Amino acid sequence: MIARKIWLALSVVPRQNPIFQFAVKSNTDQLSLPVIRLITFAMGILMCSTLCLLSTSAFTTWAFVAAVGGIPLTLGFILILSTTVDGSMWAMRVADGIAMHRRKRHWDLLAVTPSGPTGVTWSLCRATFHRWGLLRRGLRSLKWAIGVIIAVLGLFLVPTFLASNQSRFQPVYIQILIQTGSMLGLLYIDYIHGMSCAALAGILGAQLAGRRTESQLAGYFIFQIVQFGVYTLPIAAITLIFQIQPMRTLINTWETETQAFTTLALVALVVLTREASCRILWHLSCRQLDEDDCLPPALPLD
Repeated sequence: MIARKIWLALSVVPRQNPIFQFAVKSNTDQLSLPVIRLITFAMGILMCSTLCLLSTSAFTTWAFVAAVGGIPLTLGFILILSTTVDGSMWAMRVADGIAMHRRKRHWDLLAVTPSGPTGVTWSLCRATFHRWGLLRRGLRSLKWAIGVIIAVLGLFLVPTFLASNQSRFQPVYIQILIQTGSMLGLLYIDYIHGMSCAALAGILGAQLAGRRTESQLAGYFIFQIVQFGVYTLPIAAITLIFQIQPMRTLINTWETETQAFTTLALVALVVLTREASCRILWHLSCRQLDEDDCLPPALPLD
């Protein structure tokens, strides 16, 4: 998967790379649009509301909620907010970092190094992610959040399970474990893959615009478009499927099994859509960098 390969490349600290060291020491984040943070949070809320409306408006009996369940929907909203807010900031930082070196006329000098324009671009991108330990702290916060969610769910579910008739409620608890586990896995996987998309959006934004403010805006809106597509298309597909009358009957007959299957299908669709969006952004970035070979093994990141 190209999203994972880009993430693994971003997570490596090339301490022996002189361009990386130069970028880490010379560049500072100057996001000239601080109001974007508030706008991003508001757009995350709007995206959650839109997806919720899309999921329920097609049904008179709230079939989507019945098919997915309350806990996965809550975790899905947390996923959308965290990935949208953090990814938007990273896209803007990457675009700003590359545009800053262009503005200071460092680019022409850096581009003649053995790394070439593409290698320089990725060195600057990785420097942005690793400056001040921001990437490490972001991942630590994500893992802590997942741990807290697991602890809270366990605090409520374990006593309920022990106090109930286990033989009667066993299918329900298996369903909850499947749904919660798959959504927590998606929360982590889609977050790191979302950062890959944010890096590509920032690179593409810096290539499409010249000035720092314009580059930030370009990277920001590219990432927002990707986010909307990644979360809207899978839910729209599930919504259309459950509009079919036989599927409505299936929900009523096999409610527990249908909820677990729907959650797994939704997780798979989100992962596949994220991968497709990363590939599209990667090919567009390669085109802007005049690179013919866009296959993941050819990533000139070192």
